[in-house]
Order: sequence, then C-alpha cells, then structure tokens
Amino acid sequence: RRTREFGIRSAIGASPRTVTAMVIGEGLRLGVVGVSGGLLIGLVMGQVLDSVIIEVGAFDLATFTLAPATLLVACLVAAWVPALRATAVNPAVALRGD
Repeated sequence: RRTREFGIRSAIGASPRTVTAMVIGEGLRLGVVGVSGGLLIGLVMGQVLDSVIIEVGAFDLATFTLAPATLLVACLVAAWVPALRATAVNPAVALRGD
C-alpha cells in the first residue's frame, strides 16, 4: 500500500538506509506500545492474583524480561521483511504504477 510513498521518498533522495530505518522504527514503535501495555496489565493482574491465590508471586523477573524481549525480537523480524521490500522499490515503476 505504501509503494508510491517509498517511490517518492527514493526519488527525492532518501537512501535505502533511511527508508529501512523508517519502516523498522514504525514496526518497533507499535511493538513497544503493545509490550508496555502488556507489562502494565501483567503487573496489575499479578497483584490481583497475589491477593486472591495463595503462594502465587506477583512479579517474576524472568517472565517480565524474557517475554517482552521475545516479542520485541519478533516485531523486529516482522518489520525487517517489509523494510527490505521497501528499499527494493524502483521509483520510476512505483510512480508510473498509478
């Protein structure tokens, strides 16, 4: 959907590195927002479960570090493929396509 945008950016002088950084940055930004929200909800629900169920810890360091890190790596990989495709856009073909 954004082929025309990437074509215009490339035509006016954006380097492939800039386009790649933009696409990956947008993907990671969404991932960070989601992970942050999930961590907040997880902390609140951990406190709720700690008060309701006996012998359940409210905070597990391994869980609260490994799960978000894994999700952010998945976001990075998921954003990398579209970033590579965006840098391969030929500006002439992208602008002529419409």
